[in-house]
Amino acid sequence: MPHNDYTDPELPFPHLEIRVVKTDNDAFHFQVWKWLEAGVREPKPLANEKHAGSFADIKEMVARLSEEHKIKVDPDDWDWPAV
Repeated sequence: MPHNDYTDPELPFPHLEIRVVKTDNDAFHFQVWKWLEAGVREPKPLANEKHAGSFADIKEMVARLSEEHKIKVDPDDWDWPAV
C-alpha cells in the first residue's frame, strides 16, 4: 500500500496514487488514481492496464500522467513490487 493516507486533510491535494503488480517475467499491471480531495469522493481512475516492458517504462508513463494532470508524485504515492 502507498504510505500516504488519502483521507488525511493535511495532505496537499490533488494527489496521484499508483499501484504496480508484476504479473509475468516481463509484464506489469499498473493502476493510477487521481485524488481530488481528502477522502471526500472516490478517486478518479486514470490508468488500469497491463504493460509488457520494464519498470522504468511504468515510471515514465506515470511521469507523463503526472505532467499531464499537473500533479507532483512523491515516493509515498507508489505501491510497487521489489524489482
